[in-house]
Amino acid sequence: MRRVFMIAAAVFALQAAVTLGVFMHTASRRVNAAVQIKGDPQPLPGATSPLRVQLYNLHSGRAMPARDMALRFEGVDAPELRARENVRHAQLQVGDEPVVIEVDVEVDGFGRRQIRHEQTPADDRRWLEDRETWRRDASERETSASQDRQVQPRALVRGDDEVCGYLVSFVPASGVISALVDNRVYVRVTDEDGAPVSGVALSLMPPRDPGASARVAQGRTDSLGTAELLVQPVLASNWTLNYSCDAGAVARTIDLVPAWDGLALAVDEPLVRPRAPWQATISQQRDWGEWQSSVICDGHWLFEETHQAARGRRRVSMPELQVPGSALRLCALQVWIGAGHDPARSTHYFMLAPEPLSEVAAVAELVDRSIRYGRGRLRDQLGDATISALASADEGDRRRLARWLLSSLPQVWKPLPTLVDDRAALEGIMEGRRARTTSVLWKLLALDALILILFLAFVLVPSTIRQRRALIESMGDDDGDIDAVVSVRRSMFALIVGFATLLFAIAGMAILLTYLQ
Repeated sequence: MRRVFMIAAAVFALQAAVTLGVFMHTASRRVNAAVQIKGDPQPLPGATSPLRVQLYNLHSGRAMPARDMALRFEGVDAPELRARENVRHAQLQVGDEPVVIEVDVEVDGFGRRQIRHEQTPADDRRWLEDRETWRRDASERETSASQDRQVQPRALVRGDDEVCGYLVSFVPASGVISALVDNRVYVRVTDEDGAPVSGVALSLMPPRDPGASARVAQGRTDSLGTAELLVQPVLASNWTLNYSCDAGAVARTIDLVPAWDGLALAVDEPLVRPRAPWQATISQQRDWGEWQSSVICDGHWLFEETHQAARGRRRVSMPELQVPGSALRLCALQVWIGAGHDPARSTHYFMLAPEPLSEVAAVAELVDRSIRYGRGRLRDQLGDATISALASADEGDRRRLARWLLSSLPQVWKPLPTLVDDRAALEGIMEGRRARTTSVLWKLLALDALILILFLAFVLVPSTIRQRRALIESMGDDDGDIDAVVSVRRSMFALIVGFATLLFAIAGMAILLTYLQ
């Protein structure tokens, strides 16, 4: 009987070891964290380039604490590192030589990881020369086969004007009309030959709104045929744009896509100078959390920053842009706010022009690129008359034309590219651990089966037979003493424990076999 209890204890201990092995094997199937490096894969020589390094959770994607993370750089002066929410930020001032980035960090207690990455500066490229940048305009739905994430489509004007013969383009400055904050929109009116029509009175009204008179947006086209309207937040999908000419009045339906993002964005000046302070105006509906911004010029990332969210409309000072050269560059200011997989996003374009290039020349070059590479309404509304009128137009008119043109560009989302993600390397380490653990589990399974066979053959079965005989004899013997009966009962309890141990071990082996397969 004692042997039964001793062997049962040994079997239970072995099963506990097997269970622990299975747990370790399961835990090693996926590591919790990995190191990620984000930045410009081919930074622009002579310009700043943002860099983000973080230890992130593979399940949630959020950054994890990494107090002992160390960064080292070769080929560039050691930049000032900023740690925010467990993420290391830096602005690299790259030159003409490759920059080597080394990250040394301990990952989830699986040992130290050393990640080495080399960034090679690229030849300068101009986004203005890229036909894909101008592949869509305000008269077409947003469709793209590129990998850029598309934001909601811009507001569109349905059809062409049969009364006045005007071509009308209506574009929100922030890409979408928000139902929560004030929105600035730009309207351009030209004739069928692309010549701007000035002095056209415009009014924009929401549909069937009791307070529509208080929400009517009004404006008048300038010498370049452009007007700026301030639209208050109204959740409406179809608005009416009213204007008139000598032939009569026109009421056009505006197909809006109102959004609940609560975010509107605008660069105060459409033309920004390198190494000069500049500001952006952001309107937000909420006053908690943070919003992040990044600037991309001609396909190169220049900076990425985080700001505190604040309700209302305010101006935010942006870092000076350090981009060499004397060419006009098309830049995009991207802002996103909120958490999760689908935060509110907005993209606003502006021009970056060096001092030798005047504002008139910059706007003229932007118009020229739009004519050469644009299509549809965007190209139809720009012609020789527009370029010839630029020289005589005042500063405000030129800026409104530039804002309309920049707002007509597609709303695309270009997140900071991932340069290094050592998930694969960590999974390779875990794969080796799983292979070693699996070998140990098979050995434990074989040992478990051997002990059970011996236990069954030499202990449990013979003991069951003896106890059966003893029980029959004690029940048939009228003179049997009470000690014999108690001994038989204890033996029966030992047998029950033995059989329970057997069933437990067999079930554990079956589960383990299923798991290993």
